Amino acid sequence: MMTVQQQVCSRIINMSDEGAAFINQVINNMNPVYLTRKADAEHDINMVDISRRIGIGKGIIEDPEDFDKWNDEIADLFEDDTT
Repeated sequence: MMTVQQQVCSRIINMSDEGAAFINQVINNMNPVYLTRKADAEHDINMVDISRRIGIGKGIIEDPEDFDKWNDEIADLFEDDTT
């Protein structure tokens, strides 16, 4: 019994070059890489820019005091008033 990876490799090996190139492009698009500096790209292509992580603004970005001011008006826009 073949593993999933072996099955996929077998199918890619039997593809045309154009098909294999397309699969390669799809796989590359599924794993975006964020680089910290251009100089780092030459050394380690997988270096991740930590400034793009969620939570980077914690303690810096604050909600305004009247953030929930329009909640009722927004809810009215989305509620069904046909009853």
